[in-house]
Amino acid sequence: MPDSGFETGTAFFDLVARQSKDPRDQNHLFKVPDIYRDLAKSKPPAQCLLFAKARGSLRRDRASECRTLLDRFENPACRERLNPVAEAYERTAALDNRPWA
Repeated sequence: MPDSGFETGTAFFDLVARQSKDPRDQNHLFKVPDIYRDLAKSKPPAQCLLFAKARGSLRRDRASECRTLLDRFENPACRERLNPVAEAYERTAALDNRPWA
């Protein structure tokens, strides 16, 4: 199955969760990969209504998800790691507004 981006997100949050020293942040972080794993198992992008959106729009949604997580974390290290991810999604969203299908 090609990487729809969810597998990459899963690996990232698994790594960040394992490295987190704050148990509260770690608890939140370990929930995120499960969400991404569920999304990765869903229909291929061309068959999923979610992917009818433009790629840029989806990346802006991902940036928003990252910022929502940022607001929940109390550990500054987690916040520092997640903010650049959100910014990268925003930068790539600005470059690409093509639909997936």
